[in-house]
Amino acid sequence: VAAMVSVLALAPLCSGAEAASSGPLDVRLEARCSTCRLGEDLELSAHLSNESGRPLVLRLGAHAGGTSGGAALAAAGLQTEALFSVPLTLLATPGHYMHDGPENMLSSDGGMCWSTRVVDEQGAEFIFENMQRSEVVLRSVEWRDRGDAAGVAEIRLEAYSGDWQVLSTWTCSRTGSTQTHYLDNSVAATRWRLTFLRSHGGAGFTVRALKFFA
Repeated sequence: VAAMVSVLALAPLCSGAEAASSGPLDVRLEARCSTCRLGEDLELSAHLSNESGRPLVLRLGAHAGGTSGGAALAAAGLQTEALFSVPLTLLATPGHYMHDGPENMLSSDGGMCWSTRVVDEQGAEFIFENMQRSEVVLRSVEWRDRGDAAGVAEIRLEAYSGDWQVLSTWTCSRTGSTQTHYLDNSVAATRWRLTFLRSHGGAGFTVRALKFFA
């Protein structure tokens, strides 16, 4: 019971009118035991679902200070941390078809797109820089395509810190909805190289939106 109270105490991620519109972090606890007896150890599994509509990261680490209503989780150092969108500028692009330039991916409305019909064997490579020129640690990448054959099937992301370091390579679903990939990353950088390695149809790409979060 104490653990459940502690988890729910951390569940709301905003307050007031914002909380009513965007929702909390949904938490479900599961206890693994066939016959639970007093004094026996009990294994609990916490299942977290982000219902807030905003990218979030859960960070595990040491917790300093006194205890409160969240003492059970504080002992494990469980905290929530909101992410922010990194303002990006383009340093290098693979080209584009007609008027579908790569800057369209970074547009806030997402009404236009970047597209290309010719793809190199190495994929379509972009180099981005933090517009503020300050080093940040990326936590997630968010993108959206049309969900068709020109949608992205595989992505590689690298960070420049003295040399290029691969942060992650991942496969993508075939959907027109926004997708998010979370990074296990500790490399602080101002520049990143993102490569669309292949599309679902094996030919060109069409991407409507792309964002980095730190």
